[in-house]
Amino acid sequence: MKKSNFLNTLMGLSLALTSLSFASPPPGPIDDSLMSSGKRFGNLSVDPHLHPDQVQALGSHPSSKLHFVRAVKNQWTAIPGLIIKANQLTLRRKALVSRSAPTGSMTDAQGMIEFASCPAGTELKLQIQLSQPRFAVATQRRVYDLSLNLPCGKELAIQFKEDSLAGQVMAIWQVAEKAQVALLSVSKLEFWRRQILFSFPENSDFYTADNVHLTLGHRWDVVGHEMGHAIYDQANIGAWGEGAHKIDECYSDELGLSEGWASYFSAWVQIDLNNPDAKFESMVPRRAPIHVENVPADVCPKSQSEWRIMSYLWDLVDLNQDGEKSAAPAKRLWEDLLNGNLQSASSIHQRLLSKNWNPQELQRVWNLNFPAERR
Repeated sequence: MKKSNFLNTLMGLSLALTSLSFASPPPGPIDDSLMSSGKRFGNLSVDPHLHPDQVQALGSHPSSKLHFVRAVKNQWTAIPGLIIKANQLTLRRKALVSRSAPTGSMTDAQGMIEFASCPAGTELKLQIQLSQPRFAVATQRRVYDLSLNLPCGKELAIQFKEDSLAGQVMAIWQVAEKAQVALLSVSKLEFWRRQILFSFPENSDFYTADNVHLTLGHRWDVVGHEMGHAIYDQANIGAWGEGAHKIDECYSDELGLSEGWASYFSAWVQIDLNNPDAKFESMVPRRAPIHVENVPADVCPKSQSEWRIMSYLWDLVDLNQDGEKSAAPAKRLWEDLLNGNLQSASSIHQRLLSKNWNPQELQRVWNLNFPAERR
C-alpha cells in the first residue's frame, strides 16, 4: 500500500495516548487448512467490540482530524473505507448534550477523516461497524464494531498493532478494501451482488457460500486467497474441484483452476505488477515463500497445478518483462474471464484465443508455465 509522508514518519514518534445465480456452485467448504501457520486465537467466542491498541496525540487542530493506521513491519499503513457515524458531545450545565456532527462518512485512501466544527472543549463520539455493502468482518456472525470518545481540537492517530486481535480484524478489512478498489479499476462490480462475510478467528482457513473463514487476519496472502474464492464464485469464473490439495502437487482440472485463480487474485490485488520477485510471504509455510514468477522445477509441471496456473495468469498481466505500462491487460483478462464458467487452464487458453488475444504470446506463456504440456 502506498504510504504518505505522514504514515512514513508516524512510526518514529513516541506512542501516547440481492442474489446472483451461477452455473457451477462450490460443492462445499473449500478447505485451505494448509495455507497458514502461526499463533492462532482459535474458534473463540471473542468480544466483537474492538478497541484501538493506542491513541496518539499529534498536535492541536482547528476541528478534529483522525488517522486510522495499522503497523506492518514497523511501518504504519492506512485503514481506508471505514464508515464512521459521529455525534458531537458538548458539556452544558454539567450535562452532556449530543448533536449530529458533520462527517466525511468514510476514511479516505490514507486512512484519514476530518470533522469540521469540532472545537476544543467538546468531544466526538464515534461508532464504526466493520461492514460495507459488499463485505463485513465478524466473529460468530456478530459484526465487529468500534466505539470511541475523542477530544475535539486535536489531530489524533488511532493505532492498531500488526497482530493483536483488533489489528488482525483491521488487516482483513485492509485486504478486502484494497481488493474492492482493485476490482473497481477493472470492473463496475455488477457481479458482486452478495456481501462476503469474513469470519475471524476460526480453526481453519476455508471458503463456503459467501463466507470466508480465517485463522489469522494478518496473513494478507491467505486472506486474499480465500477472498479470491468468493470473487471466483460470484463472478462465475469457473468450475470447482474437491479434495485435499498441496500447492506443489497435481490436482484435478477443476480444483487446479479454482485454487490457482484464487492465488492469482491474491497476488494481483497485493503485489506490484512490476515486481520481478513477486512472492507470497506466509502462504503454505512448508514451501514459503511461494514465488509467483518463478515456479520451482519440482512442482507439478502440468496444467492441473495450482501454483503453475497462478503463475500462468500472472504472466498474462504482469508488467516487469516487457516494460508495458498500461493496466489494460489486467482489465481485459478480467472482462474475458467474467462469467466464463471455465473448466480448466486449457479452457482459459481457448477462451482467450476466441477473444483475439495474441496467439503467439499465449503460446509462449503456456509453454513457460506448463513444461510437460508444451503446445
